[in-house]
Amino acid sequence: MGFWWSSLRARELAVSTAKMQCQRQKVQFLDQTVALASLKPIRLKSGSVGWRRLYRFEFTDDGAWRDTAFITVEGNRVTLVRFPFTLDAEGARVYTH
Repeated sequence: MGFWWSSLRARELAVSTAKMQCQRQKVQFLDQTVALASLKPIRLKSGSVGWRRLYRFEFTDDGAWRDTAFITVEGNRVTLVRFPFTLDAEGARVYTH
């Protein structure tokens, strides 16, 4: 029951983070959901054992193409949000690999 509950909370955190980051990047969050891409046990900063969950989600900047971004959640904290590009002042893509 504990694993299921923590998974649900982590997913909700990833969804809300994806929405917020898409607004910040001025792109549209597609499908209003995230998908679990990876799950690994880790040692958290507190010293306890927890899970690193990598979620992927899709977004669009122009409505024609779907792009994928990623959110890493460790325990109950978002540790990384990674978009493949950002938009400059003119709206052109600047890739961040």
